[in-house]
Amino acid sequence: CDRIIFLQNGSIIADDTPAFLARSVDVSRVTLLINVKYETFSVREQEIAEFLQGLQAKGMKYEEIEIEAPTLEDYFLKISKK
Repeated sequence: CDRIIFLQNGSIIADDTPAFLARSVDVSRVTLLINVKYETFSVREQEIAEFLQGLQAKGMKYEEIEIEAPTLEDYFLKISKK
């Protein structure tokens, strides 16, 4: 779809493209493979580099990394908490 409208109690609370709504969420999921176990962290996008430097400073090493940008589902979860 080209546009999405969210309603709350009969009022429009959001009306935009799926991509724009998803980009309004500033938390990404960072998944790391640490000691043969996948760990997922929610990190504000602008703090990912600092987060990874903090792990390195603590001597933690990871074998793989995946950074997943926010999705429309993340936007829905964000607004449904309000």
